[in-house]
Amino acid sequence: MNGSHNLGAAIEWRPHLASVVVPTRNRPEGLGAQLGALSRQTYAGAWEVVVADNSSTDGTVEVARRWANDVPQIRVVTASPGRGVAYARNVGAAAARGDFLAFCDDDDLVCPHWLDALVEAARHAHLVGGRTERVTTTVGSVQPCSPATPDQGLPRTFFLPYALGGTSGIRADVFRTLGGWSERNAYGGEDVDLSWRAQLSGYTLDFAPEAVIRCPRRGPEASFRRFYLFGRAEAGLYARFRDRGAPRPRLPAMLRGWAWLVLHLPDLAASPERRMHWVRTAALRCGRLVGGVRNGVLYI
Repeated sequence: MNGSHNLGAAIEWRPHLASVVVPTRNRPEGLGAQLGALSRQTYAGAWEVVVADNSSTDGTVEVARRWANDVPQIRVVTASPGRGVAYARNVGAAAARGDFLAFCDDDDLVCPHWLDALVEAARHAHLVGGRTERVTTTVGSVQPCSPATPDQGLPRTFFLPYALGGTSGIRADVFRTLGGWSERNAYGGEDVDLSWRAQLSGYTLDFAPEAVIRCPRRGPEASFRRFYLFGRAEAGLYARFRDRGAPRPRLPAMLRGWAWLVLHLPDLAASPERRMHWVRTAALRCGRLVGGVRNGVLYI
């Protein structure tokens, strides 16, 4: 747990209404599967679901409305004309009526105790994050989720830990005070940005190990794009937070990273695991290089 802002209130805090915000755009099958997973939540308190449609042009909105009888208090709000997951989450959060906001995505599946676990963790923290399990597909029923292992916890980058955007929860008043999700980087990093701003403002962050989402395993092409965007986001985060304590990257370490790629080129012809590791590492380095140039910082 980090920070100490209003800690006494955080220990005894319970929401009157929890709002689950699901941003979506042109993903009817994934949204339907996620809403099916939400319909199986074990949470006994009052809660609602807000689907923030980010200008879908297919049947995504109709899919959401078909779940009206199975998902408590589901509503669809229009998240346009802006574009991107951060924008859609902000629109959904603005429409939410709850004093606790939980966020999940339309390409994952929440496990049955997901909302329960987020709310329970929020008794002792202002912002909470769950964990992910990689699976071959998001389609189908929610399988039993494996228990957390002792070495698991919140992910951490080069500065502070953070809550993953697709399995996170935050008290609504804190969310509004922080100004919501940053929309300045359409390519990612908004979850790191929010978590860092929260901690630097004195709010507490904690891990909810039972708040599990099941995520699809991605092929090489999708993984390259994902890690490339992570790299770009990292460079932007460093540029924004270097004056607030984010450590300066060391040039020798960065150069060793590029040297590793050259030395391990044979991994592309090795096992699928080693090939995927090389692809992800190369994508991350390329993203950092481009992000550094765009933000005017040395971050390779």
